[in-house]
Amino acid sequence: MAARVTLATFPPINAIVGESQPQPPADLYPANNNIVKQVRAITGHDAKWIYAQCQHYGYDRPAMMPSDELMKLLRDMCADFAVSVGTGIIIFG
Repeated sequence: MAARVTLATFPPINAIVGESQPQPPADLYPANNNIVKQVRAITGHDAKWIYAQCQHYGYDRPAMMPSDELMKLLRDMCADFAVSVGTGIIIFG
């Protein structure tokens, strides 16, 4: 009896023709993760909120953000935390 051949036995087409798999964008600023984790330990923000704020600034995650954009994320985290605990805030700049 001949072996049964199915599509599952063939490798992906890009492996056959030598194309590489698409790679996710590189984390250019991996140290940002530690900074955000330290602030998050105080503010209690969940990861979904942080990723949503990153996307607001055009990035997928904190490690992709240059320092000026990271400061905006950290400002948002601190301002949100201040409001959540009943502290008035004034943001300059």
